[in-house]
Amino acid sequence: MLTENCKSVLLLPALLLTLACDPGTVGRADDGAAARGASSAAGRTPELPTPTGLRIYQAMLRWQHEQIGHPDYPRPAMCAANLSRVLRMAGIQQYNSWLVDGVIKKIQADGGEVVSLPRSRQGIVSALNARYGGRIPVGTVVGGCLRTDCSGSAGDGHVALVGDVDASGTVWVYHNNWYRPDNNGGTWAPHMVSKDHYYNLGLRRQWMATPWLEIQRDGAGRVVDVRSALPAIDDLDPLQYHVRLAVMRPIHQEASAAAKPTAPLPPKAPAPSGQACAAHTSSAADHAPVQIAAAGLPQGTPSWRSRPTIPPHYFVSFKGTPGKPATHEGLDAIIGETGPAQVTVGAVAAGTVAYVRLGCKQACAADPTGSFCSNTANRACGAGWGNHVVLDHGKGVYTRYAHLAPGSVKARVGHRVKRGQPLGLMGNTGRSGLRHLHLELGTRKAALDPCAGSQSFDRIYAPSLLKLY
Repeated sequence: MLTENCKSVLLLPALLLTLACDPGTVGRADDGAAARGASSAAGRTPELPTPTGLRIYQAMLRWQHEQIGHPDYPRPAMCAANLSRVLRMAGIQQYNSWLVDGVIKKIQADGGEVVSLPRSRQGIVSALNARYGGRIPVGTVVGGCLRTDCSGSAGDGHVALVGDVDASGTVWVYHNNWYRPDNNGGTWAPHMVSKDHYYNLGLRRQWMATPWLEIQRDGAGRVVDVRSALPAIDDLDPLQYHVRLAVMRPIHQEASAAAKPTAPLPPKAPAPSGQACAAHTSSAADHAPVQIAAAGLPQGTPSWRSRPTIPPHYFVSFKGTPGKPATHEGLDAIIGETGPAQVTVGAVAAGTVAYVRLGCKQACAADPTGSFCSNTANRACGAGWGNHVVLDHGKGVYTRYAHLAPGSVKARVGHRVKRGQPLGLMGNTGRSGLRHLHLELGTRKAALDPCAGSQSFDRIYAPSLLKLY
């Protein structure tokens, strides 16, 4: 780190051990659950409303508030019975059942649409795009079981109703939630039953809304990727359990009439020579699929090894199992309030600027600079990366420098940079808990589109293996 007039140059050192730091405060993926949990019902809306679906939706919301006062509530029924109660509140009597499979079979026998979701992300994408223009009608029943036919004991499955969608594209479901500390090693986590229910009322279930499926869409509204937003223990996770969507006959008829087929996007013409976007500037939220972790290092990267003059204060390391979506997609280098007022981020290796995202802001009430508390500006800006720069190092290898400060990025697409050359200032934009730099090392076969929204790598690797520090 080179110091000059209270500015520092950071040549992203990597981490060889995980230091004590709350991973939920920094990094695109780690802070996702907290960001989703901050949403309120007032900030969410049904994605595909229909007259029947909206009646059911109002009943879902009513039962959240009326359940405690109901004479049967001190011993709440199982999930399917509670869902049936909400349907009766909406004036729908014919689908009552105490069993998950019973509800779904009654919907199918009545002429509704029942779809089994494949247990793969691409399979789910195809199944969703085949119906209702890729949208899920409000009031759709989601049933999940350990077995394909839901055979087994009464507790072997779970069922919920599709409710609303938040700004990140995550679908929320309403259900008799049973997620609580005693099935999470005694630890509290987002979207559990409330502490008032658990401690004061002694209740182990609660009808409430929880995030279910994070859906990423392209510019035409088609589904391009999905990710489960539920705890791993939940039977509604379509990547782990046998999950079916059951759309009641009146909702199916109304949704089919309302959903317009989405026309394919026309092929994008190449930008005229010399007129490609130098940067993509927008303050709006955008979305990019969670990246898949890989083992080892991309070919050629070990030669990047170098050491900074002065290290950052502490780090949060890359976290991911090879072949699965990473839980923290990069290495976070953090310089706290005792550090320089400005920290210039330098390239870890020579390369060409392939993508620049600008326009994301940072703000937090506890710090006028917006640097040293959780960012409250648009956290989904830049798909959570905030302002960021991507360098192309050749042979499909890239690095990403995320959460850069507003107005600080001077790099532009096409610029050739040397190792250590400044790209921008460390900041707190996007899904960030304090000023830090989030570094990613990834590979990608297709070229990045400099004129489009934020884009994921095909695979990502642990930057700590470069031994930059």
